Amino acid sequence: DPAQASDTVSVAKLASKVSLSVSARSVTFGAAVHLTAHLGGGTESRVVAIFEKPDGGTEKQIRKATVDRHRDLHATFTPSKDTTFTARFEGDLSHRGAHDKAVTRVRVIVRAQLTKAVARSGRYRIYRRGSRAPCLVHVVPNHKGFAVRATLQMFTNGRWRRSAGKSFP
Repeated sequence: DPAQASDTVSVAKLASKVSLSVSARSVTFGAAVHLTAHLGGGTESRVVAIFEKPDGGTEKQIRKATVDRHRDLHATFTPSKDTTFTARFEGDLSHRGAHDKAVTRVRVIVRAQLTKAVARSGRYRIYRRGSRAPCLVHVVPNHKGFAVRATLQMFTNGRWRRSAGKSFP
């Protein structure tokens, strides 16, 4: 006699591994970082993507490609602010997807210049006691709304002494 049967089989996918390394955890504004994503062995698909997400921003893809013979994918990126990088492997028929993250902090560049000195002594500027010493400060990139901390030192009795400190917008 005719018969019919059905059954459902669940097959768990194997784990996969991807790792991400960054050339520097902290860089000065304008410096590039080199990223290396490494895909673990055993996977059929060899496509990995690297993404960047600046603090307060949205995630964007930097590079997506097939890994090389060492199972590495390289990319270079110049962050403008603190950035989280992510390497993603989407998975394949037999392996689950995987991801890894790394963070790079970006240091700002601060340039300060004292003006209206009455004289110079070597690399030092001389000001009269009680007079103002205007200081022009330039921060790159622009961090409008953040404060810059200034410390005033005086050379008295043969050594440098902290005179005052204050934060300015």
